[in-house]
Amino acid sequence: MQHSLVDALPYMPLHRARTKRASTLTLDVLLEEGRSQKTMAPGTLDFILMAYRYSHLFFRELKIFQSKTLHPELLRDLWQLSFAALLTRDKSPPAALVSETVEVARKTFGEKTSG
Repeated sequence: MQHSLVDALPYMPLHRARTKRASTLTLDVLLEEGRSQKTMAPGTLDFILMAYRYSHLFFRELKIFQSKTLHPELLRDLWQLSFAALLTRDKSPPAALVSETVEVARKTFGEKTSG
């Protein structure tokens, strides 16, 4: 699962905004890339689509939970992916999903984010 989370991050809103692909990367393009399987590992497209599908729930919950700004703000994209995974991965134990997310956060954003 770690690889799918890491592979999915560039397609999430805050990460997309930082790249030149931001204006051209639509969900239609994502679907085409996913179908070709040349740019995404298996399972990555599913993570991305579920994160977008449940984004309204994620932002509602984040607003309730979050009292201050995230540092780094890009961590929000990973949380959004993980939130969707928790809602949709019936066969994966929630504790394992959270553990994977913490490990990806630590490797991607540094030791301080894993707390």
